[in-house]
Amino acid sequence: MTLKQEFEALKDVRPGKIEFISDKDRTQALLGDVLLADFHTTASCPLIVRYPLSTSSIIVTYKSGNSKVKYQLSHSSGSWDFLRKDVITNFSKLTKLRMQKRMTFILKSQKIITKKILILRI
Repeated sequence: MTLKQEFEALKDVRPGKIEFISDKDRTQALLGDVLLADFHTTASCPLIVRYPLSTSSIIVTYKSGNSKVKYQLSHSSGSWDFLRKDVITNFSKLTKLRMQKRMTFILKSQKIITKKILILRI
């Protein structure tokens, strides 16, 4: 049985848009030559399947103190992981959070500009 048969969310996703990710770095897809049968997964280190949720882009503006950053990312099952990595990269005082699995974002406002772009202000 294939993933596309097993999971309804993947039914209409092109194979080239599906990525496999290790839990160690949720922003880096595994290389194409990695055999999934040889990949060791556990409850604490699962294999993650990432796929687009829509063709939309998300534009996020986040700030800490007087610093403000605008970031655009694709609307995928990994959007929060990419946002988390970018926030930590841009604000060095958050580096200690790099190893934590959870991070809290407070949504200040949300506005849909068009069908293609979702803007979040954090």
